[in-house]
Formats: sequence, structure tokens, C-alpha cells
Amino acid sequence: MQRATTDLSDVQREPLVTFPPDELAALVRSFTPARLAALLDVTDLKADTQEPKMHKMAEWAVTLGCASVCVNPVEGSDILPELLRGSSVKECYVIDFPLGKLDIEQKAQQTAHTVKKSRAIRGDGPGHIELDMVINVGRFKRDPAYAAAEIDAVVQAADGEAVKVIIRSSELTPAELYRMSAIVGASGAAFIKNSTGM
Repeated sequence: MQRATTDLSDVQREPLVTFPPDELAALVRSFTPARLAALLDVTDLKADTQEPKMHKMAEWAVTLGCASVCVNPVEGSDILPELLRGSSVKECYVIDFPLGKLDIEQKAQQTAHTVKKSRAIRGDGPGHIELDMVINVGRFKRDPAYAAAEIDAVVQAADGEAVKVIIRSSELTPAELYRMSAIVGASGAAFIKNSTGM
């Protein structure tokens, strides 16, 4: 009989991906500064982030070729569409950050409003925004179907924009991590993220 534990030292792990050593070395060498920058988001989620900081973040992201600029949507969706217009850098907004405690309808409304506002300022359609939503961990623990429903609602409200799901992994047991990962994998979300960093 195996004991119940949250200690993973006795869990047999298998890598999700295996690489022959020579291929792994070639992969590591392929990460040039430009390629690495394209994988990064320039992020500032502080409560007091002001417009001058967003201008600087957009300048860094465009100059370095970063993936996105990630900010809170209240000020950001007024500013980033103009700053990033004409570049390949995406606008990224957090939804229900950092706690994930809004109900499903509120998350969907925040998402739809952010997308509509950005598109109106930018003047074009989908493909320029990413939305990082935070799941309601407490509700997931009680009712995993709730997490699937809230992800689906945000994906629908995003109207074709990429949704990334922040699962707050430090608050989940290993079994819950597997279950949550399966829910995200079966959803219409584009990415899974482990934590808010908060």
C-alpha cells in the first residue's frame, strides 16, 4: 500500500520529451539572443504602473523582438494598441489577476470588454492580443467542472484571441495538477501557465 503524500521524491517520473544528447546540445546552441527574446513577454503587473513605463516596455519589446507586452487591462488596453500598432509584438492582458476569484460571467465580461476596447483603438481584428486568465483554485478543488466552464467562457469571450490559463500550481496537489492540465488541454485555450508569480 502506497502512502498518500505531497512529497514527490518517491514518484516515478518520465520526461515528457526526450532528446538525444547531440540534438539537445544543438537545440541549446540555436537559442540566439533574438530567438530567446521572441519567447519572452515584457511584463509589469504592479498596481502603480503608469503610461511612461508602458511606453518604455513597448520600446523594449519592439526593439528586442519580444513576444508581447503584458500589463493589467485597465490602463493597458487604452495605451498598448497604439504603441504596438504595426509591430509583431502582441498586447497581453491579465484577466482576474492575481486571485482568479471573479465569477464566470465577470471573467467573460472583462475579457470581452478588453478585446473590444483594444480592437477599437487598434482598428483591426483578431491576432494581436493574448489574455492570461487566472483560474479559481478554490472552486476547482471543489468542482473541477467549474474550471472547464470558466476557461470555456473566457475563450468564447476572447473572440479568437489566444487565451493562456494560469493554474496557480503551487496551490495544487500533484493529482490536481494532472487533472487541471488535462482540463486545460481539452479546452480551447492556447497555453497553460504554472503561476501568477504573486
